[in-house]
Amino acid sequence: MDIKLKSVVLLVKDIDKSKKFYEEILGQKVVGDFGVTVGFDSGFSLWQIDHAEKAIFGERKRSDDEKGKNAVLYFGTENIAEVEKVVRFYDLDGHVIEICE
Repeated sequence: MDIKLKSVVLLVKDIDKSKKFYEEILGQKVVGDFGVTVGFDSGFSLWQIDHAEKAIFGERKRSDDEKGKNAVLYFGTENIAEVEKVVRFYDLDGHVIEICE
C-alpha cells in the first residue's frame, strides 16, 4: 500500500489574519481562497475553525481531548545566517513554524 501525505490543514481562529501571516511573513502563494478555507501552493491549507468544526463534527462540540495545537510545518531556505540554521516561532494560532536550511 502506497500512502502519501496530500495536505496539511491548520484550523485557525481568524482566516484573514492567518492568510496574511503566511503570505507576508512566509511568502506563501495562495492558490485557492474560498473565504473559510485557503489553500497554498506549497500544499497546506487553512480552515476557519468554526467552519471546520461544523463540517467535521456537525452540531456536536469538540471535547478538550479533540482540541490541540500539534501541527508543525517545515519550510526550507538557504538564506538563514543563524549558526544553527534553524528558526522556530509560532503562528497566530500557536502552531509551531520551523524554517531550516
